[in-house]
Amino acid sequence: MKRSRFAENRTDLLAYAILSLVMTLASIAPLTSGSWLNFNSDFFLYASRHEAVRKSILEYHQFPLRSHWFGGGYPTLGDPEDPSLNPLVLISILFGSVMGLKIIVFLALLVGSLSTYALARSILGYTWWGSLFAGLIFGTSLFVPLRIQDGSPNEVYAAFLPLCLLLIGWACRGRRTALLILPFAFYIMLSDGKLTLTQGDLKSPFAKGGNRFPLS
Repeated sequence: MKRSRFAENRTDLLAYAILSLVMTLASIAPLTSGSWLNFNSDFFLYASRHEAVRKSILEYHQFPLRSHWFGGGYPTLGDPEDPSLNPLVLISILFGSVMGLKIIVFLALLVGSLSTYALARSILGYTWWGSLFAGLIFGTSLFVPLRIQDGSPNEVYAAFLPLCLLLIGWACRGRRTALLILPFAFYIMLSDGKLTLTQGDLKSPFAKGGNRFPLS
C-alpha cells in the first residue's frame, strides 16, 4: 500500500512538472516582453486602474479610495472593476502594472491547468493520462488568452473555476482545509469586477421578474 501510494504521488508530481513546464514555455513570449503593451483601449482602461493603485500606495502612501486621474476625481473604490481589494494587485505593485498583469495571467493559467489535473485525477476519477490531457487542454485553450487579447485581463479569473470545483469536491469529502481555502479563491475571482457583474446578471431575472422563471 505504501509503495503504491508513493508511486502514485511520484506520477502526480511528474504530471504537475510537465504541466508547469508546458505553461511556462507557452508564456515565455509575454513574460519576457517587459513593458510591451496591448494597444487595445480596454486594456489601457484596466491597466490604468492597476497603475492608479500602484501610484497611490508607492508615491502617495495612501490606500486608493478615490483617484484624480479618472474623470477629474472619481471614487474608484466604488467601481466594480477596481482592483484595489484584489490580493493579486500586489503583483502589479511590485512589478509594475503592465508586467504585473502579464504575471497574473500566467499564474491564473498555471493554476487552472494544475487544478484541472487535480480535479480530474482525485475527484472525477480519470486515469493519469486522461487527467494530464485534461490539464493540457485547459491550460493551452485559447478561451482565456483571447479575452486578454481583447483587452480584458480581469476575465482571466475564469481560469480559477477548476480550482473552486476541486476545493468543493475535497470539502465534500471531508477536507476542512479545502473549505477554508474556497472562500479565498472565490474572493480573488469576484474582487476584480468582471465575474461580479456576470453573477449579478444571472441573479437579475429572479430579482426583477420572478414570474418569468417560476420556481414551483
